Amino acid sequence: MTDFERGGFQDYWMHPRHRIDEYCLSFAGPSEACSKTLEYAGKRGMKRMVKLQLGTTHELASVVSLPLLTNIAQKIHACRKLGIDGFMGCWNFGSFFSANTAAAMYLLNCDAQLDPEKALQIFVREYFGPGCNPGRVTAAYGMFEEAMHYFPFSNVFIYNAPVNYALAYSEVYFPGPAGSAPCGPSHLDVHPRGDSLADAADWQKAGARREDVYSMAQILLTLPRLCDAWEKAAAALQDALRECGSENARLEINNAVLIEKIWRSTLHAFRSYVLRTNWESSGKPLLDRIIREEMDVALSALPLLRNDRRQGWHGEAGAYLFSEEKIMEKLEKLEQYLHQAAQEDGLGDRQHERNA
Repeated sequence: MTDFERGGFQDYWMHPRHRIDEYCLSFAGPSEACSKTLEYAGKRGMKRMVKLQLGTTHELASVVSLPLLTNIAQKIHACRKLGIDGFMGCWNFGSFFSANTAAAMYLLNCDAQLDPEKALQIFVREYFGPGCNPGRVTAAYGMFEEAMHYFPFSNVFIYNAPVNYALAYSEVYFPGPAGSAPCGPSHLDVHPRGDSLADAADWQKAGARREDVYSMAQILLTLPRLCDAWEKAAAALQDALRECGSENARLEINNAVLIEKIWRSTLHAFRSYVLRTNWESSGKPLLDRIIREEMDVALSALPLLRNDRRQGWHGEAGAYLFSEEKIMEKLEKLEQYLHQAAQEDGLGDRQHERNA
């Protein structure tokens, strides 16, 4: 059994021919290393299997699925062409039933002569039911795949950035110089979490190659583009499924919209952290604005969690890394800070008037 994506290369924004060394849905695969291993095993008359994720990956593992169906179609098509004997399609996370897993099953059993894009259109028409516009739905999925070219993929980032729990993460949002305690691994339920995001870009500490890791400056450039591109894709999917009344359509839209909230929450965390690494009191108005924007995002995520109680669960952590309760706790902390800051600003203004 060989990894399907490890040992491959993918063009990401700012990182052309970027090396992949982990499960990856933003890379269709197979990797060069995978193809060579399968070829060698075949020559020795061995049974051949591949290991890949179909639901979601470490890129964002606390949601039901990463809706990259165009890449899944390419993965299944490649598996059939390679003539493998089997595959492992999940790990201890990414195992919820979704459009991703249903598509994989359909594509494995459909006419092998079908073009992957055509097969995907047939699948979405059947999966989402009456009212589905197959061409526009598959086009929207293509937009999600394009959006992921802005994802700052590296093992250092996916294991050390707060993506999986961003909606529940509050420690980074308070004024003053950032501390040295790391926010902690993204795939585990760690308490307490620190307010440092430095490990998400520290290639030396991780023992990685510099070219395989996104710098903090690059992370701050890529995330806004990821957010905006994903938001457009989610709107396109919502529009393409607008006439569908199926539960499958409702859950898929809900999932896509929630992911955009998570990307934005992650962006806010990094913006807050970088602002606090060179902290000056003059930065407080900007920090307060970031906090208010984050509170709006977190608040808007709550109905999406109520729509699908699976969201926030991370199978490897064995816990909800974000939930309605955890988000409410975060909102309360940030609201208390803003209220106290407003009171202090008011006292300061009155003292200044008396001195004048």
